[in-house]
Amino acid sequence: MMLSTVRMGSHKRNIMYDKFNQGRLQDTVSIANEWAVRNLSHAFSDAVNRRDFELFRSIWTEDAIWVIEEPFAVRAIGREAIVQSAQKALEGWEFFFQQLHSGIVQIDRNRAISNWSVQETGRYADGSRMYNNFGLYEDELEKRDNVWGFTKRTYRYVWFDSQSEILGQVVTPTNLLLGAATDGRADRDRQLAGSHRAGGE
Repeated sequence: MMLSTVRMGSHKRNIMYDKFNQGRLQDTVSIANEWAVRNLSHAFSDAVNRRDFELFRSIWTEDAIWVIEEPFAVRAIGREAIVQSAQKALEGWEFFFQQLHSGIVQIDRNRAISNWSVQETGRYADGSRMYNNFGLYEDELEKRDNVWGFTKRTYRYVWFDSQSEILGQVVTPTNLLLGAATDGRADRDRQLAGSHRAGGE
């Protein structure tokens, strides 16, 4: 009778450990998914600020839709069309900078939605155009082949000012920002390759 009780107690403990480990695994997956979804929005802003269109291309699904509402309406369908629209929109600026603020993410298996508060500021190289706004990005995302990507981004203007003069001096031109990002990726790639070779030896 005592042996049977011990076995039963051990079985119950094993079930409890299994449930605990499953819960930890689910928590880990949930955290990883939310981090990946959040990182896409940060990557979007970084790509825009550095004019890194290689990075910009990588964050969209092939059939994605990008919508910017009035007063500067844009609608692009498909990854390549989205990249071309971004390249066209960013021509002529002395600087254009997007700041990503607070965001909320909701994930349901391999789909997610997120909302982000954004501020954008820019000035044309010839001074003919000033640009300052607050807006909201409303996103839809999917995880395909274990990789998250935007399926739709919609930008809604909340406040916009194109009349006030934006003063100040551009210290670091955009082309140098992109160069720094490219150099940084190359350094990381070299370090990663070195660590793989060391591991193989």
